[in-house]
Amino acid sequence: FRLLILQPGGPEDPIECSLKCVRRCDVSSMYEALSYAWYVSPSYERTDKGPKLRWNSSYTILCNGIEVSIWTNLWLALRRIRYRKSSRVVWADALCIDQSNVEERNQQVLVMSSIYSRASRTLVWLGEDAQDSTVRQALEIVCQLVNQWNESRPAQYRTIYENS
Repeated sequence: FRLLILQPGGPEDPIECSLKCVRRCDVSSMYEALSYAWYVSPSYERTDKGPKLRWNSSYTILCNGIEVSIWTNLWLALRRIRYRKSSRVVWADALCIDQSNVEERNQQVLVMSSIYSRASRTLVWLGEDAQDSTVRQALEIVCQLVNQWNESRPAQYRTIYENS
C-alpha cells in the first residue's frame, strides 16, 4: 500500500512528491483519499501569447526524484490541495497504484472501499469551476443523502477557496 507525500508549494510552483510504502493496518486516519475524474474538460496553460487550451493532456511532476506524467485533472487537484508550508499525505490511485502492473491494479480495486473508509477524509476534486452554484447545490444534496444513511460520520464539504 503506497501513500503520496505531497510537498508544500504555491499554486504556481512545480509539484514534487514522494511515495511511501506502508502497511494498510498501520495507516488508519493518517492520510486523506483523493477522489477525482481521470479525464476532464479542457484546462488552460499560460503562454507568452496568452492562455492555451489543453484537452486531457498530461503534465509532469517530480515523484521520488523522477519525472512522472499525470493527467490534467490530477495535476490541477494536487496543485490546489497541497499546503503552502507543510507536506500533505494523500492517497491518489493514479500515483499510489502501479498502473503498469495489471495484477496490482486488480488487487487494489478489490480493497478500494477499505482505502477510502480508512482515510481521515476524502477530498473530492470537481475541477477549477467548483465555485459554481450548481456544484454547491449538488454537494449539499449529496451530503444530505450521506447523512441520512450514516449519521456517525457526518458528511460535509468545503471548497478549496474557503480554505485559502
